[in-house]
Amino acid sequence: MSLLADELPQQLRNRYFVLRHGHSLANQAGIIQSDPDRGTQGFGLSELGKSQANDKTRRFLGVNEGWFCSSPGLHNSDGNDGDDGKACKWSRLWIFSSDFKRAFETAEIVRDVYPGPCELTTTPLLRERFFGYGLEGQPNTRYDQVWAFDGQRLPVPRFSDEERAEHPDDAVESPVSVRNRVLGLISQIERADTERTGPRNIVLVAHGDTLQILQTAFARIEPWDHRSLRHLDTAEWRQLVLSES
Repeated sequence: MSLLADELPQQLRNRYFVLRHGHSLANQAGIIQSDPDRGTQGFGLSELGKSQANDKTRRFLGVNEGWFCSSPGLHNSDGNDGDDGKACKWSRLWIFSSDFKRAFETAEIVRDVYPGPCELTTTPLLRERFFGYGLEGQPNTRYDQVWAFDGQRLPVPRFSDEERAEHPDDAVESPVSVRNRVLGLISQIERADTERTGPRNIVLVAHGDTLQILQTAFARIEPWDHRSLRHLDTAEWRQLVLSES
């Protein structure tokens, strides 16, 4: 199965969740950080972000335990029923994370908190949307400039200073490009383990714009309209639900 940027099938084989990374050192500094060379090596989670990832993951799993139980009603390991007689046998969780440090540290916390077995994989397909070298390290209030162009379906101009004006890779990544690469990952996941019966629980740990744009595919709207969807807070979990065509 091949997933196109403007199309998802009526039904997916797996259950998908998204998780935005916790509050990061870049958030703390109030700056834009999308250069992979810097983001994969630095700008990890702040202390607040570590607490967020831990607390919000525990809360989400507690409220939505039924999604993650492979066999509810089983006995505990000591042979006795749980307090409500419906002890959860936690199913395997597949975690796919951006290789940026702030996302990977969030994914590690999820792996450590999750009560059942986990598999954690990093991938560049979930990286932050690239905002160009001209906006690297700039105040994060300048995201609004990019989003204004997105809303008009216009390419974002380069924001480079003279020193980097001729850099060949300095264009701001388009919403179409972001959605293409993340749907490419989902296509890979959907093709894997085809003999398995029942959905796998997949969590995609990534970044605000990356996940905001991915949601447009599930909502079946244009990627340029990503700001019309509800914003993801730091360390927020959300299930992705396919809208009807």
